[in-house]
Amino acid sequence: MGDKRRVVISGLGAITPIGITADGLWSGLRAQRSKVREISRFDSSLFRSRLAAQVDDFVPGDFLEARRTTRGSPSRTPRSTSPPRIASASAR
Repeated sequence: MGDKRRVVISGLGAITPIGITADGLWSGLRAQRSKVREISRFDSSLFRSRLAAQVDDFVPGDFLEARRTTRGSPSRTPRSTSPPRIASASAR
C-alpha cells in the first residue's frame, strides 16, 4: 500500500435529471423542475417503485473522449427486460 496516487480535480460538473453541467443544475433548481416520472429505460415491473428521475439528455461524447464512452453508455447498451445490476463499491 505504499503506492500513492495523486488526484487532480480539474473542474466542477453535474449530471442530473434537471440539468447537465453546474449551470444547468442551477437553472433547473431555480426553475423548480422535477423530472420524477415512470421509469422508461428498463422494465420496472419487478420493483415496488416505478418512479425515478432519469438523466435523459446526457450525451457522454459531449464531455468525454470516445474511448471512454463505450462502457455503460445507455445509448450503446441495448435495452434489456431484466432489471439493471447494481455493483457494490467493493466489487469494482
